[in-house]
Amino acid sequence: MVDFLEHLNTLSVSVGGGYLSAFEVGALKPGDVIRTTRQAGYSATLILNGTALAACEVVLLGGAARTVFGARVTSADAPPPRDAGPAARDDLVELLPFEVVIGSIQVSLASLRGVGRNTLINLDRPFSTQEDASLVVTGLPVAVGKVIVLGEEFGIRLTRVLGEPFREDTIRASGCLLDPDVARRVKDYDFRRPDRFSRNAIVNITETHRYFLRNLSGRFPAAGGLTLPAAEAGVDQCTFAEAQEWLKAGGELGLLVAENLPRRPQPATEADRWGAPGKLILEPDHPATSVAAEVRAWFDQAASLPVPARDFVLLYYRAGGPVQKVLSSEPEALLACLRGGWKHLVDFNLRVVPESDPVLKASPLVRENEMVILVRAADPDSRTALAIVYPYPTLEPIIEILD
Repeated sequence: MVDFLEHLNTLSVSVGGGYLSAFEVGALKPGDVIRTTRQAGYSATLILNGTALAACEVVLLGGAARTVFGARVTSADAPPPRDAGPAARDDLVELLPFEVVIGSIQVSLASLRGVGRNTLINLDRPFSTQEDASLVVTGLPVAVGKVIVLGEEFGIRLTRVLGEPFREDTIRASGCLLDPDVARRVKDYDFRRPDRFSRNAIVNITETHRYFLRNLSGRFPAAGGLTLPAAEAGVDQCTFAEAQEWLKAGGELGLLVAENLPRRPQPATEADRWGAPGKLILEPDHPATSVAAEVRAWFDQAASLPVPARDFVLLYYRAGGPVQKVLSSEPEALLACLRGGWKHLVDFNLRVVPESDPVLKASPLVRENEMVILVRAADPDSRTALAIVYPYPTLEPIIEILD
């Protein structure tokens, strides 16, 4: 008998799922669009032999020459189960569960020891902008295609069907297979620039910063002219490189760096923070594309910082007249107003990071391709402007609250 811990299991990553009827599965063809019940911006699911194991996010591993799909474990708790599917009648296979799977690898339970939050998993699937997922029905791959977004929901547009169509006499619609008119409104999902935040999160972040600006104008009337654009136009998710382009277009800006101090004790070193003595990366035994060396180099660079990695908020400002004093001379007062804005959702513990802090000089605080939230406020004359950048890791722990 094979050692239980050494037996190979299927570990896969799903970005969403739902139900299809046997009739729909039998008639699948290239071009069909299937929506899932999961919103874009929500965690993906790490699945072991069909059982939800943990929450994760899809990431790209390796360099430009060899990029593969991977996953970063974000929580040891699995995402909540999907909503109940449409009611079946008397046939057990009338409605079939499906998953949109980014990749699968074979691993033993022994190799999963030490895997936990922040472990990176090499899914050994080359990155592609044409086909990046498989449609898996009751555990069997039936098609491949491109991950798409319809409104706020993930889905897949089929490019190839793996098998011959079959006849199913019982006609049944699940609601997950879209009709052609609706399917035309979908957009491709770009894993190089992933949507990390749902519309609900953007709305809540916008409202938070309206509270912040009200606090600011109440404490410093001279700053009362700062407002956010109408609707949610003042809050956007983008890469840090895109945020920098917008900031540079506005002219010379000052920078205030704030640190979000944790409320609970943190590991003493960076190596401890990133999961030691757990695993930094999980790869199959013989991957077609191994990225362990590149990933370990990234962790080694992070561990070499003189202080533990921290969560930051970057405040860029251009000020004129009395507002200059508030933004540049009284930064703690500015942060107090910002903390007050967040108070209805979360207790951010922000403090100013002095320019002499070694972490500001040791490594970039935010990588160019990292997703951020960019909040922009200005007065009617554009003499005063304030832009706040939240790197994704700063807001990741409160994603569920924002949603």
